Amino acid sequence: MKYWILIFFFNLILGVSAIAQQDTISRIQQVTRIAPQLLPQSIRDAIENDHNDKQAELTSAEEISQNGQLLYRVNFIKDDEPYSITYDINGQNINKKKILPLWSSYH
Repeated sequence: MKYWILIFFFNLILGVSAIAQQDTISRIQQVTRIAPQLLPQSIRDAIENDHNDKQAELTSAEEISQNGQLLYRVNFIKDDEPYSITYDINGQNINKKKILPLWSSYH
């Protein structure tokens, strides 16, 4: 009896693990580094119209294909503080976040 209970829980854990893997696979992104000059005009306009981003140095850009949607992550540095902004194809700011250096502590 204990043997069958053990097998049941083992199969249950494997089943949950398989479901989690399927969910992860559906969220896979394809990221391609692109030259900032190749950003869509809508994103270049959004950067030009934002006073803070206009004054920052654009360091790199990436095109992200996620679930059939194109996004663009643009990396900036201003006052020695790196940050990135993710835009949709229309130039709407979806996400802005500070980039932490690898050596920073998380306490």
